[in-house]
Amino acid sequence: MIETSEDRKNKESKKAPSPGAKYETISYVYIPHDTSKEMKEMTLKVYDEYTRAGDLLPDHLKELFGIIQKVNVDLTLFHKQAAQHLSSKGAPSQISDATMRELAEQGQVETFCLVKPVPSNNHTSINIYLDEVGMLKRLPLNPRASDIAAKSGFSPPPDFYGDVFIGRVSVSFCHGSNGWI
Repeated sequence: MIETSEDRKNKESKKAPSPGAKYETISYVYIPHDTSKEMKEMTLKVYDEYTRAGDLLPDHLKELFGIIQKVNVDLTLFHKQAAQHLSSKGAPSQISDATMRELAEQGQVETFCLVKPVPSNNHTSINIYLDEVGMLKRLPLNPRASDIAAKSGFSPPPDFYGDVFIGRVSVSFCHGSNGWI
């Protein structure tokens, strides 16, 4: 993913809401991979000026994944994956260890949809948010997340690695000049 200076400025402006800005609080659930630790409800303030920005949890959770899942990274797995991915795109496959380690240690959030937004559930999606490279980091399996997926109808349920979060997102549709968007 390439980020421009304009993208960075837009992210910074989202971090600093207007003085006196109105907000609502949304909740999501933290599900540690360690079953001896309790799951915990967490909250995020969503300022009115950003409510139309889509699912805000991936950006918010990226920082948390970088904090909670610091591990010793096995760079051989990363180099193998990068070489396969980059060679399929015709790009050079050499990336420095320092760059690979930095990428591995950052939080990269993947969204796994448990429940798709449809009219019968008022266009509400239920998502699991996980470390995109958790398996490559050799994070432990998260059996509770797999159990939740199984109870949501996934058979066999997927494996989730490391700590995950689960959240609900309401999707709204509006009629544009070219149809529904």
